[in-house]
Amino acid sequence: IPCYNVENTIKRTLNSLELQTFSDFQVIIINDGSVDNTDLVIRNYIKNTKLNISYISQENSGVSNARNRGLKEAKGKYIMFLDADDVYNKDFIKIMYETLIKYKVDTVYCLYSRNIKKVMNETVTVFDKDVTLLNQTQLMDDYMYKTKKFNFWSFIYKSDIIRKNNIWFTPGLRYGEDREFLWKYIVSCKGGAVVNKELYGYYNNPQSAINTVNW
Repeated sequence: IPCYNVENTIKRTLNSLELQTFSDFQVIIINDGSVDNTDLVIRNYIKNTKLNISYISQENSGVSNARNRGLKEAKGKYIMFLDADDVYNKDFIKIMYETLIKYKVDTVYCLYSRNIKKVMNETVTVFDKDVTLLNQTQLMDDYMYKTKKFNFWSFIYKSDIIRKNNIWFTPGLRYGEDREFLWKYIVSCKGGAVVNKELYGYYNNPQSAINTVNW
C-alpha cells in the first residue's frame, strides 16, 4: 500500500484488510513522504490491529519507488497491490488465492466497483461458472481492449515471476506506471483466469494522479 496524504482514507482501507476471511498475509505500507497526519493515523492503527503490518516511512520519491520498496520487502509467494483510498471485499484474498491454486494459472484478476460500501459488506460466493480461463493471448487482448472493469490492483501476482523477469515499476512516471508493470507481467505469464465478481472497491479520488495529470 503506497501512501501519500491519505489521512482520511487509510483507516478504511486497513479495516477492509482486518475483515479478510483469509488471514495468512503480510501488509506492507510505504508512507511516501506524506505531509498530513497519515503517519500518525497509521501508527495509531498499528497499536490496535491484529494485522501483520510492516510499516516503512520514506522521503517522497513517487509511487513507483514506493511500490518497488514494497516489492523488495515482500516475503510471500504472492503479491497484491492496494491503493490507500480503496478497499478489498472481505473474501478478496481468499478467492483470488484459491482460484490461482485451483486452476494452476500465473495470475487471476477480478472486477472492481466504485460502490465502496457494497464491496466491503457483500458476501461473495464464486462458482466454476463465474471463472473464465484465459491463455496468454487472451490475457493480453483483455488488457489492451478491456471491456470489463479491472485494473492492475485487481490482480494477484506470483513473486517468482516478478523476480525471474526483473519486473519493476519505472521511477519518475507520473501516470501509467501501473499499466506498464501489468503489461510486463502479463507477457511473462502462460495463462490466467478472471473471476467475474466485483471484489475490489475503487475510490475515485479527485486528488489522485490520474485526476490531476497536467498534459
